[in-house]
Amino acid sequence: MADLIPYVIWVLIFALIIFVSLVIYRDHEARKIAALKAEEELLQRCDKLVQAIKILPDRYCPLELKTMLLTYVVHGYSKASISSLTPEQVSYKKEMTLLFEATFEEGYVASEEKVQTMGRLEQVQQALLKISPFVKRQLEQKQIDRESAKDYLEKIRYSHALSKIDLLMRQAEDLLELDKKAQALEKYRSALSEAEQINLLIPCDELIERISNSINKVERRLQINQNTEEE
Repeated sequence: MADLIPYVIWVLIFALIIFVSLVIYRDHEARKIAALKAEEELLQRCDKLVQAIKILPDRYCPLELKTMLLTYVVHGYSKASISSLTPEQVSYKKEMTLLFEATFEEGYVASEEKVQTMGRLEQVQQALLKISPFVKRQLEQKQIDRESAKDYLEKIRYSHALSKIDLLMRQAEDLLELDKKAQALEKYRSALSEAEQINLLIPCDELIERISNSINKVERRLQINQNTEEE
């Protein structure tokens, strides 16, 4: 019986080695799967941000916000393994890297394109809606501080309102060209209402003054027309 003890010990040791190896292997596989999933989610976030960046003119994506988004995207694509990137993502990486570098050039000119159609408004506002959850996520993961997150979210909220105001102003101008002053006045008043609401959160006195001046001009023209008709 005593002669069997060494064999039993070796069997137990061998079984223990196999067990530990299986645990290590499973842990390694679990970590590998988790890493692949994290990389996939990272690339999906980068893709969504790229789509938003490509849609948004600088008027609705201030330079500080744009720089933060580009930094994340370029770093995200660079962090992922080359084999994980699709041809489209490789193209995104090059395009966003060039855009990131351009924003720091002395002669960089911001795009002041304004929303002029309902379809464009929907595109811009949907793009902004993709950015807000990202900013909140960055705050939760302590990648940015609370003050920076608040500033970014305020800029997004302002840009969301500004895009609608720009469309209302354009619609008012188009109506004036058609000599539909009363309808144009309503559009201007709607734009002013939007501006006054956002002003409660973010000061936009210049915007309010510009809209108010437009309203006053139209009201004067309507008054002149009314006086002419009475005569």
